[in-house]
Amino acid sequence: MYSERILDGIERPREQFFKRYNGKSPEKGGCKKASGGKTKDENVEALLVTRERWARVQNEHLARYSHDARVDHRSLKDQGIDREPECHLGQAQVQTQSPAMERVLAARADRTLAVTIQKAIEAAQRRVDRLKALSQAFIGKMTRKAAPAPAVPLADRIDELADYLALISAERARAVEWGKRLEESLEGVPERNAKHTASLKREADQLKPPGRFATSRTRQQFEERMGALKQEIGIAEAAEQKALKSLALSREFQFKPGPHVVAAIKKDHPGLAERMLPLSGDPEMVALATQRLGERAQAGRKIDEILRNFRMHASKRAIKAHGYGDQGEQWAALPELIKKMVVDFNRLPQAQRPIEIDRIRQHMLRSPEAAKNFSEQVGRVAGNIKNELNR
Repeated sequence: MYSERILDGIERPREQFFKRYNGKSPEKGGCKKASGGKTKDENVEALLVTRERWARVQNEHLARYSHDARVDHRSLKDQGIDREPECHLGQAQVQTQSPAMERVLAARADRTLAVTIQKAIEAAQRRVDRLKALSQAFIGKMTRKAAPAPAVPLADRIDELADYLALISAERARAVEWGKRLEESLEGVPERNAKHTASLKREADQLKPPGRFATSRTRQQFEERMGALKQEIGIAEAAEQKALKSLALSREFQFKPGPHVVAAIKKDHPGLAERMLPLSGDPEMVALATQRLGERAQAGRKIDEILRNFRMHASKRAIKAHGYGDQGEQWAALPELIKKMVVDFNRLPQAQRPIEIDRIRQHMLRSPEAAKNFSEQVGRVAGNIKNELNR
């Protein structure tokens, strides 16, 4: 509640505070109103200024405590929102949870749900439209005659096809995950929408038309209520259809992600997709590319084992463990290249070390010869340590 009474420093009992202001003897009357002595236009302008200031203060506190909701002091028309304003219920209807109060709360819930579903549908539809456009553009390129491209070595084609298959696998996992999240967000929504729609229809069926002797006011109230119910039923049915459409889209992404996956790769990697689409239909090439992916995975596991040994040497050197001091046998047995790498690695900040390990891993994946040399040196050290322990 907001009071326009102006505090003037005079102490008044509670019964006197809201009484009429006494200009000659202020202490005998109530506090003066801020609107006193002003014209209607001045009071309207002051009210708008007060509402704007209160909205700004309220929004600052909502933002301070991480709430997404915001208030706007302007009317729906000034905000550009095209909907009927809600009726003022009053204290009695709010406290007693009257049917009018329940209808207002249901309408608010419907609007919130409709906005959420509409945003999800629009985002999914934009993605589908983009994928369709890319697919049509790609088909158009394939149908046009292109100049003969230079021959590409078979090994390079197999590597590219392996990259393409890896992208398909990753994009498929992302599509399935997106579909699962969308379905989880819609859990129970279609059922609640159907229940609410049925409730509104029952209320419309039970609404009795006024008799022949009813007053014009009663007939007007009946028509207004019936019109409001029809509008609410239309909104509820639209929300129900949108929820069902979103649910179908989520299941399509989960169980039939193929078209979406290929279209997404064409968008993000158009050159690779254009070159690999013909090869992806060749069973022999797909078998060779799948074998190459297996070889890459096996090489990655070997490199991870090499890097674990390297980090073991670095950790022991950092704490000067037994044999890893300046005169330690294990430290002395390390090749100079490994020693230098260990020293440089231990000088890095803790947050930088995982990045350096990943850099070394990527270098070894690109250069199998480097990985082989590094593995031989680290493996030879491990063999020497094992022989020393067995003596």
